[in-house]
Amino acid sequence: MISLYRNQIVGADDPALVWYFTDGSTGLLADPDSMDYRIVVLNDPLEQVLPEVEMWQELDIDANKLSIGRYVLPWSVPSDADIDYAYRVYVRWVMGGVTKTAWQDIGVNDMDYGLSNECCCLMCDLTLSGIDLSSIRNKMRAASLIQRMSQYIRNITDRSFHPEYKTIKLDSISNDTLMLREPIIGIESMVLPELLDFEVDAGSMAIYSRHLTDNLKDPDDRDVPMIYMENGIRGGSQNIELTGVFGYTDPDGTCFGKVPDLIRDACVQLVWRDMPGLMDQSEQNDRRREGFITSEKTSTQSYTMDSSVVPSGVTGIGDVDTILSMYCAPFSVSVA
Repeated sequence: MISLYRNQIVGADDPALVWYFTDGSTGLLADPDSMDYRIVVLNDPLEQVLPEVEMWQELDIDANKLSIGRYVLPWSVPSDADIDYAYRVYVRWVMGGVTKTAWQDIGVNDMDYGLSNECCCLMCDLTLSGIDLSSIRNKMRAASLIQRMSQYIRNITDRSFHPEYKTIKLDSISNDTLMLREPIIGIESMVLPELLDFEVDAGSMAIYSRHLTDNLKDPDDRDVPMIYMENGIRGGSQNIELTGVFGYTDPDGTCFGKVPDLIRDACVQLVWRDMPGLMDQSEQNDRRREGFITSEKTSTQSYTMDSSVVPSGVTGIGDVDTILSMYCAPFSVSVA
């Protein structure tokens, strides 16, 4: 999730706030005809409604374009920005004569704690959950834990829960389907060994990202991401270069999706677990026993587990273990 900080100047020199666009049907990255946006803090319930027309700021799409379908949203973060609540970025764009509106939440901190957009929760999520971040020491500790727990979640699930623009190299076999490991958000370009000037278009390929284009989750293309090639692919090793945006995200009205709410909650709980001074050992053990059976009784017998025994599992927190198991990537098997 995106975290900014007070006095940060977001723009071409610091593209920390990026918005991605696809054509909405084929999974190809595409440029909007026009776009405007607004950023509001969520400390007032009245601000959580759609902004009035005169409150929108038009984006210069030529000056703020990073590449096809990628735009930075300029913003001078106020020096007095509220750090206890999330900020909501509203974006409205026109593409092919159709107007769409969507939004996402970002965080603003009092200083730069080095939080990357790979993080699965925001600092303000911790504040709203009851963690005291009034001291610099607690804030630095919390920021470090958010980074570590987000990496921990990625390692366990073998997934990235944020949109990432990059170029990947893939193996191919001699058929018409290209299999990927990461869910597809949008494709910009593809380099094929036999067609160096190949241009991606809806007529030559079918991109399986229907969880975003069609809000379709059964079947879920995030579990089996692939691209169908109309004219087939020549077999080879690392012979295809694919540039685009990838990541496991939930549909939210944007073209690129958001961190799943359950993953965001799991990250907060893991920070709670390891944040010193929040709970004594007894309270930590009680929290880890939540969701586990501690006693059972029938008509003739019963048992109660020793209260000093703490269930382990993967994380030591029953509901977090359940959440992470739900989002683990399927096993992949390759044949040499």
